Amino acid sequence: KLFRTLLFLPVILATAWLPRLSAAFRDGADALRRTGRPALELVLVVGLPIATGTALVAKPLIGHVYGSDVAPAVAVLVLLAFTLPPTYFNIVVHQVLVASNRQIAWTKVMVVASILNPVLNLFLIRYFQAHQHNGAVGAALSLLVTEIGMALAGLFLLPPLLDSRSAIRLLGAVVATFGMAVVVGLVARHFVLLLQVASVAAAFAMLVLLLRVLSAEELEMLSAVLGRVGTRLKRQVGRT
Repeated sequence: KLFRTLLFLPVILATAWLPRLSAAFRDGADALRRTGRPALELVLVVGLPIATGTALVAKPLIGHVYGSDVAPAVAVLVLLAFTLPPTYFNIVVHQVLVASNRQIAWTKVMVVASILNPVLNLFLIRYFQAHQHNGAVGAALSLLVTEIGMALAGLFLLPPLLDSRSAIRLLGAVVATFGMAVVVGLVARHFVLLLQVASVAAAFAMLVLLLRVLSAEELEMLSAVLGRVGTRLKRQVGRT
């Protein structure tokens, strides 16, 4: 449930970007690159801290929401957290291909993934159930491998959208994410869960502003979307 809620963010962003991508495709390849590049960069820049933050607070989050009886789910949530960046990327790749009238190509990728994932599950769930008594870890690892494979296929299918400027921007996001992790490791882990989450968000926000990783328009868009995700997450946790 927590993982599905975290997927709400890229879905909203990709849906909001689709009309821009479609209009850009009609204006030519250069226009599509100019419009598609920030969309891909944004979900990667956002996905890194969300994945890292989720992994860092997985243990107290599971304990607080579901109790100590489901402690084995911590490892599952950590693996699912690492799945977020490629999944975010794949959601936007799908929208770019739809805008380019190449949705059939992505459908083929999904068909292959729908075959690969059950095969991986067949072996990994049994392995982790036999060795760690936690088959769900195998299922989460299977999803991670599948999403990474789809992301690599997406890079092959897309026109060359990402460039050296993208690499510099993503490097800034990595630095900000690392700084956030340091804050959590040194300070936030001594707090209660709510303060841990708040400190994770505050640390990343400060570093993003200092490094100028996001534009003003992107910050405004994210602020609105994160508000909706936060409301959804509260409702999801409240039902448990």
